[in-house]
Amino acid sequence: PKGPPRPVTMVARTLAIAALLVPAAAAFSPTRVSGARSSARHAVRMSAMDEQPSVARRALLGTAALVVGQALAPSSALAMNEDKFRAQLKGYGLPTPPKTPDGYFPVLEVYGKVAAATEDNKAGVTLDPLLVSFNSPSSWLVQRPNIDVNGEDGTISTGDYGKGDSAALFVTTKKGSFDETNKQYLAEVIYNGLTQKAAVIQNLKLKKATKLEAPTETPYILVEYTYELITGAGFEIARKGVGSVTSVGNSVEAMITASTDIRFKKVEGQLNEIAQSFRVYNKVNL
Repeated sequence: PKGPPRPVTMVARTLAIAALLVPAAAAFSPTRVSGARSSARHAVRMSAMDEQPSVARRALLGTAALVVGQALAPSSALAMNEDKFRAQLKGYGLPTPPKTPDGYFPVLEVYGKVAAATEDNKAGVTLDPLLVSFNSPSSWLVQRPNIDVNGEDGTISTGDYGKGDSAALFVTTKKGSFDETNKQYLAEVIYNGLTQKAAVIQNLKLKKATKLEAPTETPYILVEYTYELITGAGFEIARKGVGSVTSVGNSVEAMITASTDIRFKKVEGQLNEIAQSFRVYNKVNL
């Protein structure tokens, strides 16, 4: 007769968790939202498990964690280099930007070329395809929209997500003329961008709004803000961020960055570089 089933070992369970973490992390990208928003908000729920493995098991756990970390880290081979970035911009007939600073790599992505898989699109709301560029910290993970038979879903984002540092593109329909001096409107854009993945936030405050001092075809407004993120467990996490808001074509675009209040000073330079290097182009042959 067969004996009782052997219990799942810590090693097997660790490898199983490692196998699951990679696709789960790869799926983490803010969802594109255009036009009217639903008032329903959903909190992200988090849980943690703490165990005390033996010395041998600790070694294997460390190996599994290393494998996961290497899988999630942005590969230098995949990151666009400076020469390719400039060559592609030249091919689109676009102006050459300043040299990418050390510690960053340029990101150049198409957004909205495929019809968005949203209720807004079904209702007949269509936005121009956009070419988006910005500088990302070299250690951050860049994520792109998902495209399948249903259309395009997600957005362009980058982040050191395990530490709470992130930046994401937000695009919405332009209603009337774009007034860069209207702080209430800027606050609404920032709020909608911060909650585009159904996060729950409160007490959003705009601290400063200034026009980017650079030669651009359309004005870019740099915005500094603070807010509180409410977790599924009801905790309130103070966060700070900087964003860049502009309007190209028939939409309003924003690059919205944020980090925890505790980490903000450490990553403030990185967030500012992302926001200040953010550019949006339309009417190019995509």
